[in-house]
Amino acid sequence: MQENSLALLPFAQAAPAWLEARKKISPRTRADYEQYILALNSFFADLKLLEIHVGHIQEYQKQRQRGTIFRMRSAGASRINHETSTLSQILARAGLWAAIEPYHEPLAITVSSRGRALSHEEEGRLWAVAGSKARWKLAYMCSLITAMTGAGPGEIRHLRLRDVDTNRGFIYVYEGVKNQHRVREIPLNAQAHEAAKWLLERAREWGSTSPDHYLLPHRACRKGAEPDPTRPMGSWKTAWDKLRNAAGMPTLRMYDLRHHAVTKMLENPNVSERTALEIFGHISNRMLSRYSHTRTEAKKTAVEALSFTPPAPNLSLIKK
Repeated sequence: MQENSLALLPFAQAAPAWLEARKKISPRTRADYEQYILALNSFFADLKLLEIHVGHIQEYQKQRQRGTIFRMRSAGASRINHETSTLSQILARAGLWAAIEPYHEPLAITVSSRGRALSHEEEGRLWAVAGSKARWKLAYMCSLITAMTGAGPGEIRHLRLRDVDTNRGFIYVYEGVKNQHRVREIPLNAQAHEAAKWLLERAREWGSTSPDHYLLPHRACRKGAEPDPTRPMGSWKTAWDKLRNAAGMPTLRMYDLRHHAVTKMLENPNVSERTALEIFGHISNRMLSRYSHTRTEAKKTAVEALSFTPPAPNLSLIKK
């Protein structure tokens, strides 16, 4: 599609046309773009691309943060920046972004505080509360997999049926959009295995039948709309917020459960850093150095096991 003709289209038509022209992107990248476009469409749908100016983008940022856009929950700075970046790419394809770019300011992203690990009592309380209500079951199962495998919420959200092998007891996580051929093979312990089986059964009930279908099919918010297994669901944040508040941990983030899993594994002196990296992927140098002493002590113990006490010399055989 020519730049001029794209510029004349309303966003609701221009965005799908732009995405359709993006041939050389991974399925996960395409799915992410679809989610960003869905959010943008709630604000820009009827605006022609050539009508969009920086004031519209600034207003979108404000309303998106406040959660005042129709049928859209509030979002953080990182998510909104991804969405406006998608908008900028669409406008650039139409030859319109150069005039806006000097005046556009992405939202500042506050560096999140260090993740936290749960105490034994907190972990028991969280799972007891999470399992107490049927409407929290999905959030419970997904959170359990994060805590038991270290797979982040975003990685779980993008799992497809082919990525879950309950026969062998593994899930396969692709290492980001730039490394589609690098896969983390993560074993499932008993609890994560049961959670994965429940999610698979639910996925089939929601129409996921092909290996390429998502484990967590998209749930349309429109009354009477059918689930779409070719798209991943948005999130389980609403249920998560309710269950964490009920558990008395209102500041516990979904991603903290990954930090909790990493911490528990690194505290185990019998687990090497290499094994932890193969399971979790990236681990910050700060965390590795923090728990390196446990492996150092284990190495010392291992070396000590090689020691032996030399036999006493037979003095009668020693020549004077």
